[in-house]
Amino acid sequence: MNLTPPSLEVPLYKRDWAQPKLILMSMGCAWLWHRPTELPHILISLFVGGGVVWLTLGPGLSTLKYHPAPIVRGITFVACLATLLAVMWFVVPALFRYAA
Repeated sequence: MNLTPPSLEVPLYKRDWAQPKLILMSMGCAWLWHRPTELPHILISLFVGGGVVWLTLGPGLSTLKYHPAPIVRGITFVACLATLLAVMWFVVPALFRYAA
């Protein structure tokens, strides 16, 4: 019969990796959208595109995304989707041309 208590050197908390993983997944989605091969284009895609993906689909604007009024949630959804598409279709390729 073992009467010694278990070791208490186990940490009582764990780091929440959800936010860093969400940022990395947003950067990956932005890279997959354009699939750049040159380093300046990759950096533009990762940081500009990834930032917009994270802002529109992540926790950014959460006060408007979860607003009690359905019309505000709907307007926020349409605005986020339009911003995401506009940036990925027009702004990021324009930055690619500028960086070339």
